[in-house]
Amino acid sequence: MIASISYAAAALGQRRLLRDVDPMESSFWQLALATIAMAVIAAPALPSTHPTLTAVVAVLILGVLGSSIAYVLYYFVLDSLGATRGSSVTFVIPIVAVLLGTLLLAEPLTISAVTGMAVILFGIVLTSLRRGHRQPVPRPAEVSVR
Repeated sequence: MIASISYAAAALGQRRLLRDVDPMESSFWQLALATIAMAVIAAPALPSTHPTLTAVVAVLILGVLGSSIAYVLYYFVLDSLGATRGSSVTFVIPIVAVLLGTLLLAEPLTISAVTGMAVILFGIVLTSLRRGHRQPVPRPAEVSVR
């Protein structure tokens, strides 16, 4: 629950605080700092692990290419669509995961999974609908004290 709240807060913060920052720069720093944090956490386990060259190359390709491209696109979408509609694209990930599991791994597609995907899509549609133009709330006249 805390991760979900943090994720939403990060999207709103990025939209407000990093509006004029290049998406490439935002992506670079987020991934660089996350890499350092994960390296510190993983350091105690490194002596007992023996990853193969294939595993190391796969992690580098997925981490460098996959994550960097995804984050650049994510920040671009946030800047273009706004925090609410931009972050809703991340809700599609479970749908893609279920469909890929069904198609590539022959995992069963259950009625509860289909229902969950429908709820996710319905939520995305609801948050993406444009509402009527809101009138700004009038502010009380400022009083200057001299």
